Amino acid sequence: YLTFWLAESTSVGLQVSGVLAVVALGLYMSKNRTCISPGIEHILHVQWELVSYFANTIIFVLSGAIVSFKFLDSASSLGGEDIAYLIVLYIYIHIVRGATVAMLYPILARIGYPLTPKQSYVLVYGGLRGAVGLALALMVELEESIAVRTRERVMFHAAGIVFLTLGINGTTTGMLLRKLGLVQTSFLESEVFMKALRHLKHETKIVTAHLKHERHFASANWEEVKTLMPKHTELVDATADNVSARGEHLRRLTLDVEDIQAQRAEQHRKFEERQQSAVKPMEQVNMMLRMSPHAESPRESHRRMEIVRRVLSAMKSNYWAQFEEGLLSREAVEVLVEAADNALDLKQGHPLHHNLQQIE
Repeated sequence: YLTFWLAESTSVGLQVSGVLAVVALGLYMSKNRTCISPGIEHILHVQWELVSYFANTIIFVLSGAIVSFKFLDSASSLGGEDIAYLIVLYIYIHIVRGATVAMLYPILARIGYPLTPKQSYVLVYGGLRGAVGLALALMVELEESIAVRTRERVMFHAAGIVFLTLGINGTTTGMLLRKLGLVQTSFLESEVFMKALRHLKHETKIVTAHLKHERHFASANWEEVKTLMPKHTELVDATADNVSARGEHLRRLTLDVEDIQAQRAEQHRKFEERQQSAVKPMEQVNMMLRMSPHAESPRESHRRMEIVRRVLSAMKSNYWAQFEEGLLSREAVEVLVEAADNALDLKQGHPLHHNLQQIE
């Protein structure tokens, strides 16, 4: 509230948008989240999430009530012409957004996480308007120095755009994502996930068999316990069917004689590895990280990079969890997360194990 007041105050403030100032404060706090003590972070998160929910509800209710009152009021200047302008404005904001993305696409496609053409379509279509735009319109509505006609139209069009984008774009963006194929997991992701499920199923069997002979758990109803456990078998079968179907489709499109021979050699190598003694998961990751990318097939290289990405993402989540529990200091979690981000940002072929050594 102090940020909002300093931005909006005409006496000691900067006389700028208070809403945008609060948004900028939120971005800063998100970037420097370690400045909040981990002991109260969860409490603050729950508290402000509740406050945010009530604030959004109040803004939407007030906006709807004001627009309805103005539109139905006989003394209001709003009419059918404003509805036509609203439809034109709805189309126009998509054109402007598309032109903006098109102009910046050469830059967005080459820096940071490269933007793909399909993602740019979603970026244009998924521009929803919400509480921030309504809050700005409410501030204009309450400003008596602005003409009544202007205030009514600003409020009507702001609320109308919010209604149309949430009602049309918000409900059809999922369909657009499915149409563009952006919500489908890749073949390698499904394969890695299937292997993880099989590993969990195997480990669950081992732990269950061990607990059955423990004197504290031997008398438990293990049939009831089994019904409460995750259905790894069903997940493995469903994922395996998906991987098999997509793998067959992929082979029909891309495989030639040399690829088939390489796959057979890879299957033989994996069969020999399974005959050897089991290796710990982290040791397998380290082995994959130290493998020379030039000695791998493209498919094996992509599989290794997918596993590395998942491991590094899990490490980042673990660092934040340790920070929230007070096991890591503010400086330590910043260094570790930054190192993990640097490892994730490296392109295929870079020595990722150097980054893991830095994290260690």
